[in-house]
Amino acid sequence: MAEGNYEIERRSRRIPIPKVEVTIELEAADRGDLWMGSAIDINGDGISLVLPREVAIGSSFVLSFSLDESCSFHRVSGTLLRYDQAAGTASILFGEWGNDDRISLLRFLAYQK
Repeated sequence: MAEGNYEIERRSRRIPIPKVEVTIELEAADRGDLWMGSAIDINGDGISLVLPREVAIGSSFVLSFSLDESCSFHRVSGTLLRYDQAAGTASILFGEWGNDDRISLLRFLAYQK
């Protein structure tokens, strides 16, 4: 096999997370907008949730949410990637976060049915 830089885009399976409320804070310097949104699903890369349409694609957020009693996240960075017009949801890509939080999320995802 030839050597080279092979980047393969991987996506983990999306897990529905109904009834999970997410605190969403816009990171813009001149704004402190804060919303509560309903999560739709989550994977190792990001989260889909209900978000007001006036938020621009590319906006940065910090998100706080609890998936269960032992898996909570506070002030996770994220960026709005796109709106799904048909579903009425927004896709947010997670930013950088600590290894402990990432492992906690992956553990949660791995044990879901």
